[in-house]
Amino acid sequence: MSLQNNQYNKLYAKLKAYARRRGINLYLGDTYAYCPDTQAIILNEKHIGKLKHLIYLTHELGHVQQDNSIFHKLKYKGKKIKICLISDLEHEAWRNGLSILQDLNASEFIIDSYIKEWADAWHEYMSVLTKSDTSYINSTVKGYGPEWPI
Repeated sequence: MSLQNNQYNKLYAKLKAYARRRGINLYLGDTYAYCPDTQAIILNEKHIGKLKHLIYLTHELGHVQQDNSIFHKLKYKGKKIKICLISDLEHEAWRNGLSILQDLNASEFIIDSYIKEWADAWHEYMSVLTKSDTSYINSTVKGYGPEWPI
């Protein structure tokens, strides 16, 4: 089964309204990202009209809802804690996104596709993070909450 245009358009309209109610602006770019300082979500324009576009918009909206990670409370944040912090917040954003889809009464096909993409992305996060050097982790963690000395 694939996503039909009317399914895409209906859910996209609901997600845009959800973002608007939270003061989030949507912009097109070449990646997916939530920028809390500017209350903006960047969406990869090459995926417009595709299920991937809806999935990652939903995931980024999941970041909007989240609190700081429990790992922010630790005074010393070495590489291992930073990896835990990033993975904790990514997992929470995916979980929040699933709740958003459920609240918006998305179809089972979309929810199942979201969960599959979550698994793929989660596997990739963990693979990249555990193999990365400290400088990559330090540059990545800067986008995940309060600033602290690295």
